[in-house]
Amino acid sequence: MSAYPVGGSGSQALQQAYKHMNDAASRIARDSTTAAHPKTEAASSGNSATQSLVEMKESSAQTQAGVKAVKAQDGMVGTLFDDYA
Repeated sequence: MSAYPVGGSGSQALQQAYKHMNDAASRIARDSTTAAHPKTEAASSGNSATQSLVEMKESSAQTQAGVKAVKAQDGMVGTLFDDYA
């Protein structure tokens, strides 16, 4: 009997979204601390912050899609158990 990971693609999407969101938040935090020093590149900091915010929004959408996938997989497994019983 083979074992298949239940919720594999949905949980992978959630893990990737978390990693991307965490990376973007780290860049925003890093850029905000370096922007406090006038000798750093302030112009690129604005672009970086904007890009990081866009990536956080994309990660949010990926999270929502991952949750929907997990719910769909949960429903399919439940149906299989109901049909088997």
